[in-house]
Amino acid sequence: MAESTDRNPAKSWTRIDGIDCLRALAIFYVLMNHVNMRLLGTRPPYFHGLPPQLVWSLVWQGQRGVQIFFAVSGFLIASTSIRRWGSLSKVKLRDFYLIRFARIAPLLLTLLAVLSILHALRVDHYVVSAKAGGLPRALLAALTLHVGWLEATKGYLPGNWDVLWSLSVEEAFYLFFPLLCVCCCGAANGWCWCSRFSWCWDRLRERRLRMETRFGRSIRISAGWMRLRSGA
Repeated sequence: MAESTDRNPAKSWTRIDGIDCLRALAIFYVLMNHVNMRLLGTRPPYFHGLPPQLVWSLVWQGQRGVQIFFAVSGFLIASTSIRRWGSLSKVKLRDFYLIRFARIAPLLLTLLAVLSILHALRVDHYVVSAKAGGLPRALLAALTLHVGWLEATKGYLPGNWDVLWSLSVEEAFYLFFPLLCVCCCGAANGWCWCSRFSWCWDRLRERRLRMETRFGRSIRISAGWMRLRSGA
């Protein structure tokens, strides 16, 4: 009996190889996309001899890489919540928000302070233009989860500010995910409401709200994980 147990160890919650592979793929896609945006038109040597379709698949999949990141994030937050509270319907709102705040707020506030100082000193590539609303508007967007919306309506922020659009999407997920878990008790109910919420976010894409809509895919992954656990 002991021998049989050794051959079939319990699955580990601490590391999932498939998740690591998805992270690596997402990193590759995003890095290759940004590198080749800089090299656009130069025909890098590693393109030589490769079919155009293969080059496209390897190099211009940055959007897909970001979607993978969001999906992995949704999966991990859902699985971590199940491990911590036993089920998604038992998520404690206060504890969830405090944990997320402790992980994000210190570094985010430090970053915004540094960016604000560089803006005030008029350092090249750090100044938020008046067209985009200036420094106060950028700070407001960073602190209220809508950097992507601001860029979709006012134009791109400097590159060092622009990266905050993805954090805004993550923070929006952290804001709504526990509410869905608590309000939609029961796996079937939760799946139904998560699907509706995802549908609403996808509709935003039709209104050209940039990549904020990618957040909806994280909701679907979390909902799928909820269904998986409820059927276990």
